[in-house]
Amino acid sequence: AVLGLLLASYSTVLQPLGWLSAVSNVVLSAAGVALMRRPGWAAPGIASMAGTYAAFLGWQLAGGVGSRPEDPAALWFLPPAWAVFALPGVLGISHHFSSLSERGRVFFASANNAAFFLLFSALWWQQRGGDDYWMVPAVFGAVLLALGAVGRSRDAAGGVHLAQGLGALTLAMVLKLDGYHLALGLAGQTFALSLAFRRFGGRSELGFAVLAAGLGLFLSVNPDGLALAVPLWSRSLVALLLVAAAFPLRKGCDRFESGSEMARSARAATALLFCGGCFLTWFICIRHLEVEWRAPAMLDPNELVPPWWSPALTGGLVLAVHALWVRRRHDPADLLSPRPEIGSWLSAVVVAGALCKLLLTLRLPMVQQLPCFAAAALALAALGRAGIPSRPLQFAAALLLPQAISGQLELKAGDAWLQFIPAAAALGVMALAGSRSPGGILARALAVISWLIAWHEVAPRAWGDIVAAGGLVLTIATLRRNSRILPESWAFLAVAMTGLLARAVTMPWHPLDPPPSPYGLAVVAACLATGWMLPVPGPRQKSLRHGLLLAACSLLALWSTQQLVWHFDWKPVAILWTVLGFGLVSAGLWRKLAALRHAGFALLAISLAKLFAVDVWDFGAFTRVAAFLALGVALVVLGFFYNRFAEVLKKLLEGDGE
Repeated sequence: AVLGLLLASYSTVLQPLGWLSAVSNVVLSAAGVALMRRPGWAAPGIASMAGTYAAFLGWQLAGGVGSRPEDPAALWFLPPAWAVFALPGVLGISHHFSSLSERGRVFFASANNAAFFLLFSALWWQQRGGDDYWMVPAVFGAVLLALGAVGRSRDAAGGVHLAQGLGALTLAMVLKLDGYHLALGLAGQTFALSLAFRRFGGRSELGFAVLAAGLGLFLSVNPDGLALAVPLWSRSLVALLLVAAAFPLRKGCDRFESGSEMARSARAATALLFCGGCFLTWFICIRHLEVEWRAPAMLDPNELVPPWWSPALTGGLVLAVHALWVRRRHDPADLLSPRPEIGSWLSAVVVAGALCKLLLTLRLPMVQQLPCFAAAALALAALGRAGIPSRPLQFAAALLLPQAISGQLELKAGDAWLQFIPAAAALGVMALAGSRSPGGILARALAVISWLIAWHEVAPRAWGDIVAAGGLVLTIATLRRNSRILPESWAFLAVAMTGLLARAVTMPWHPLDPPPSPYGLAVVAACLATGWMLPVPGPRQKSLRHGLLLAACSLLALWSTQQLVWHFDWKPVAILWTVLGFGLVSAGLWRKLAALRHAGFALLAISLAKLFAVDVWDFGAFTRVAAFLALGVALVVLGFFYNRFAEVLKKLLEGDGE
């Protein structure tokens, strides 16, 4: 039956698409679905659906035999086929298809809907272009929504129809509406879906309500990348609808047990919608209700800012609310107390935003503004540690540090001493918040970034060497305490290696007069020393050390080669590679490190190849003799050692001895 249906579908592709071939495929679809009624005969229906849609794809879209894109049969062929394949997922008929399990009906219905929508959309664009395309997802979504509404509570396929219908209707709304009209439509959809969730408690309503609310909030805030003129009444209505949608969602939580997954998801969605509406209200107050203290004749439209007392008053009030929030006991059934505590985190972020706005409103010069932001971060972290014990407040303190870090790039050369204030402030916030708390982790990362920026501004040429040396000092300090190497050490080392590699690529590879200073030696030394000292308690650490040493040896060869080329051109490079290769092999044998041995042998091989392929034609007599002698001595000495200690060296070459 499967082979017969597939061959029949293929045979229709060999004929032009017309009414006869279209009706023939509909008959084949009906035959495959009818065979699915037999127990265990699900394969004919699946084969029929695959053959029917593949035949249409070959006809109309892939240039099948006798394709006629303008034939109306092409447009009217897909809906009957979809209707036939939708029968196993329709309530009241689905029980006749015992060959499909409940999960099988879900997959069958999903595949049918997706294949029909994609093929019909491609056909619409082929025949009509993008004109009125929004009607396709609108009509199809309405049909699926009707099927889902009828059978959602008694059949799993009904839930699939409902979810796909909501997705299609959302797509139609996005295609049809634009600007603030789309934001209003999405907010209205959020409210309608929240009412549906209160009545039915479905996952689809909950998920699409949160999705529509997020898109509506994004369009209402009107980021700078969107040239949308959003009026005040539109933003106000969207905020009202989002807040109103939170209450039906909260009532829908009562349909589930308090500890169930759906109950937790519904409570989190409730808080997100409520906080989204409150955030939009706060944004409206800032955007539309700004107060200017100067006289109207002095106003400059490009410099409209609120007075300093406005963010100060806002921050003080929200800080008082935060203090009450963190000190009260939360009821698990409360509207705004899901896990984690969104209210306390949101209020702490608002406090940080108000404090940042206050400092920007004062319009201080950068020499004064940067220390003010650093001091504000430390004060807020101290308040979150001792005054109002609150981790969200400590995290909010770290949010003030990026503004101080951005000020580092605007400092002048005479103000270099200010470059290290943000890094010191970040370390202070980390110490107050704790290195493992969210605020401490963020402050720790910002301290690394500020440290890198500071040295790049203070000493741009020696920046990589200083950073690598700092990472090596941290590594030595942690290893002496028998602790794991800090992530900052790896970060400093990685940044320094990347900077050295970028410098080597961008700098010229020919003699320079005068040659540049030998910056980068500390980077290479730090990489080699870190790999040398790195303990190897397990296979992962062993692989890490092996890779680090190989990278360090590569950087050493690259850096030393470029330095030599700047002074003496390319002719003596083979001698350098030979000496380096011999030294690395010897060090690898001494310390039982396979990475050094492998790198040394690679350099010796490259040196030998360069000597016989290039240098022998360009060297003078003395340079040629010196190069051959150095390489020959190295090979003879290595050959003597390997023949004298063959068994011992064989074990060493198999891997690290530790």
